Amino acid sequence: MKTLLFIILLASNAFAGPLITGGSSGDAPSSCDTSNIVFWWRAEALDFTATAPPNDDLDYSAGNPSPTVNGSLVVSEAAKKYGTYGIDFDAAWEFLYYATPSVTLDDEFKWGGWVRITTWLNGFFLFQIYGNSNNNCRLILTGDDELTLYWYDTGAERTTWTTTDANLTTGTWYWIEAAAKPSTNYREIWVDGVSKGSSSGAINTFATAVATIYMGDLIGSSVDVHMDNIIISTDSTDSFTDCKDEEEWPE
Repeated sequence: MKTLLFIILLASNAFAGPLITGGSSGDAPSSCDTSNIVFWWRAEALDFTATAPPNDDLDYSAGNPSPTVNGSLVVSEAAKKYGTYGIDFDAAWEFLYYATPSVTLDDEFKWGGWVRITTWLNGFFLFQIYGNSNNNCRLILTGDDELTLYWYDTGAERTTWTTTDANLTTGTWYWIEAAAKPSTNYREIWVDGVSKGSSSGAINTFATAVATIYMGDLIGSSVDVHMDNIIISTDSTDSFTDCKDEEEWPE
């Protein structure tokens, strides 16, 4: 009798389908909050196929869906963290930029992205939020294993923030985040969810609206950096913990 009961239970489980434990979109409702996200790029292509989810569940930009690409930059399987492709910066002057006319980031933002450094390049731009040459913010690789967040407004370089214990190593994927809010003079950097310190040195809102988001090598040197699953929010307090591993737009 016990043997028969075991067989019945085994058979019923076989037709019940997989056990749902959460994870990527489609498995279970995600706790990732998308309400303030204005840019989310899985790097599955160099252009977005639609302007907003759910029409395009992979990539989303509230601004221009197509970047301008400099050099021979491609998305490649070798550069991926998730999905099929990642951004492969593997030559000097390879960078791209997105025009974002409908996005206001000069008052507050948070950026996050998966980054793997194969060849270290001091000064490599993980991103730059750009109004013009006198108004911009950039997160760059610096000091052989650290990160620096620069802030320029009205043509003046304000107090910058450089990590002292990021200790990034080549060949490793890191989830890197940075946030800023001029009204409270706030800047902060995180690596794999751990804060690497913040700065309260005075900064001002840009004197011009943000026009462009840059990523890549803007200094012209040997480079090999991979990036994937890049997210930008207009809320500096947003948590990307439940978003960084999503492979599709959360349901």
